[in-house]
Amino acid sequence: MISAEHAREVTESSIARLDQRLEQIGSMIHIQARLGKNSVMLDEHTDSVYKVEKEEYRPVEYTSAQMLIKQRLESMGYTVKHAPYEYKAFDEYGELIRKTGYRIVVSW
Repeated sequence: MISAEHAREVTESSIARLDQRLEQIGSMIHIQARLGKNSVMLDEHTDSVYKVEKEEYRPVEYTSAQMLIKQRLESMGYTVKHAPYEYKAFDEYGELIRKTGYRIVVSW
């Protein structure tokens, strides 16, 4: 069991991390908007929290951290959704196959 002080420290650090991620997304949005784009893709190469896990035959779901980010961005007027993309990978036999992955897309 954790103490109340430890729980408060954990909560404050997670809120600070969320604010830091939102600042990072804000700077990415600012850069893409200056380039004339109307969306930015968040993927696991930017931060591991943006990694989208999809189980076969099930819809894509947000993790709790992704849901918090989504709620904050939508309250600021942005649209947040999952978007599929195709990539090539090798299967267990060494054959090159196409696979579908998912990214989080923030648009305005």
